[in-house]
Amino acid sequence: AKQDVGRNYLYQGMAYGLRARLLSMRDSELATAKAAKKMRSLLINALEHDKHLYDAYAGLGLYDYFVDTLPTIVKLLRWLIGLPGGSRERGLREIEYAAKYGELTRGEALFYLAKDYSRTSENQYAKSLELFQQLRNDYPRNGLWTLLVGSLEIRMGHAKEGETLYRQVLDDT
Repeated sequence: AKQDVGRNYLYQGMAYGLRARLLSMRDSELATAKAAKKMRSLLINALEHDKHLYDAYAGLGLYDYFVDTLPTIVKLLRWLIGLPGGSRERGLREIEYAAKYGELTRGEALFYLAKDYSRTSENQYAKSLELFQQLRNDYPRNGLWTLLVGSLEIRMGHAKEGETLYRQVLDDT
């Protein structure tokens, strides 16, 4: 109906993001890349129509981060399908922005940001731990966050604290 066009692009972009995620779990690399490319385009359109659609930055940030952190051989093949490049740093900033200001994607953005910080290449375990603890506080009935906090505690050399959290989840479930 041509009403709230920016938000319509946002929702369509988010749908393509989910499609890309599903296709990636099915090991359909080319289809995943095409869906991600479409998601990126739609989310850029959403922001062109309404710069306050902060949730669009979650998808753009994930795209930028993961495209830039792909293995070198995959990056070399990117041009075959016309996949735009990304930027690891920009991606992290965009995900942080969505985690701070997003309405729909705040939790997902916090999760991916914490997950990215916990990667060996990022080596920002303390930041990751803080974000997973925030998710644990926001969603206290979801044992996944407690497990992830425990896992990070162990990776940071606090085995006793991590084991206590693991046992807590076991007892709660």
